[in-house]
Amino acid sequence: KHDTPSELYVASRGTEDVSDLGHIFSFNGSSYLSNWVNMKNDEGDETPGVCNMINGTDSGIFAPFVNRDKSIYAFNTDICR
Repeated sequence: KHDTPSELYVASRGTEDVSDLGHIFSFNGSSYLSNWVNMKNDEGDETPGVCNMINGTDSGIFAPFVNRDKSIYAFNTDICR
């Protein structure tokens, strides 16, 4: 990768809600991936399926005070290529 940033993330700083700290909202300008087949909703429109969701953080930071019973998610771009 030659230390060249090639991926753009938009993530929460947690300023309005600390529980959102580190949550990734978009990756390379999109709020979902396009690697997998989309789903069709009840109206017949295509929507991103669960496999195309951008969910979690980059695993470098998580919100504080996480409950042990709550799942945490990390988004790893290396497995999304």
